[in-house]
Amino acid sequence: MNSTNNPTLKQELSTLVEIVESTAAWLPGVSAPHQGLHEKSGVADFVTSHDIEMQRQLEAALSAAFPAASFLGEEDEAQNPDTLRQALAGTDGLFIVDPIDGTSNFVYGYKHSSVSVALVRGGEPVLAVVHNPWLSETFAAAKGHGSFCKDPHTTRPCRPSSVPLNRAVILYGSTPYQRDLIAPGYRLLQTLHEQGRDMRRSGSAALDLSYIADGRGDLFFELRLQAWDYAAGLLICREAGAVVTDAFGNVPVLPRASSIIAGNPLTQPGALDVIRELGIDEAVRISEQAT
Repeated sequence: MNSTNNPTLKQELSTLVEIVESTAAWLPGVSAPHQGLHEKSGVADFVTSHDIEMQRQLEAALSAAFPAASFLGEEDEAQNPDTLRQALAGTDGLFIVDPIDGTSNFVYGYKHSSVSVALVRGGEPVLAVVHNPWLSETFAAAKGHGSFCKDPHTTRPCRPSSVPLNRAVILYGSTPYQRDLIAPGYRLLQTLHEQGRDMRRSGSAALDLSYIADGRGDLFFELRLQAWDYAAGLLICREAGAVVTDAFGNVPVLPRASSIIAGNPLTQPGALDVIRELGIDEAVRISEQAT
């Protein structure tokens, strides 16, 4: 099915935005974000009872509205790879969900986290929503229909910046769960920072990608992200006119973990050149082969 100018997608996106916004409305009122806190895979990888409850509510609401679609959430147990491949390739779709992207921010009361939901059909994301309930701000996209930013006052199209790399504000993720990539990431950050204007580390990759789509930053990179971290932001960036690849210049393949390099049409290719010059691509390759 060709999604370009498909009115059904726009209707489905409206439904998805409503589900995510209404389901996430309780998060800013949580008085004990540490509740049920435990580490998953390492010292920097948190989950709380709120992550699990948010995922449960989203799965119930999405299943009611899209009964044929499958569901993959960050807090799920490992799923059968064959089942995932079938769901990804099919027309019924697979929802890839991060119930709270930026759990560390949430636990620390930093108020910069998001709910990220993407619907993948035929191997491609076709619907995406990233919602920050603390700012009542939503970024959304439907394949072939562009992306937009919505807050209580206005709804407007997203557009990336046109700033070159030597004047770029760089958003980055520090791969806290992939310790072997921390040093290469800092080498890349230092070089880009020295060449550019400034840098930011926000703690929510879904919001960072949305900000690239909306021109609030000029380049984003993280050398390893899981599918639920980047699936929605990937489509939001693409539909806005931003460029997203992995560290090798390839299109990220869902639902695999991937390096993510996102920027406007000036900064993104330049960042790939720097990655090759520094040998960061080789560090990413070695890390991927080891895990």
